[in-house]
Amino acid sequence: LDMNRNKLFNYLIQSLETERNIGRILSIQNYLKHKETKLVLYGYDSFLFDYAKEDGKETIHDIQNILQEDDFIIHSKVGNTYGTLKNYEF
Repeated sequence: LDMNRNKLFNYLIQSLETERNIGRILSIQNYLKHKETKLVLYGYDSFLFDYAKEDGKETIHDIQNILQEDDFIIHSKVGNTYGTLKNYEF
């Protein structure tokens, strides 16, 4: 493995992001435990939810608040299919 400072720094950043996101996943799963909305996909820098309207819009806002803990900036998109997602402002 050809290691240099930049590679090491990138690995460190990815590790910290993953650690933070695992904590967020656990919080979100706990929050959604008794709801129909589900976390269906996690990529190292994204979360995909199958939102159930019967859970109410406050569910979306609560998930957003969990993800924004520690002033973390997020961007949200909505759509009926993964290919039709559009930016969404709360």
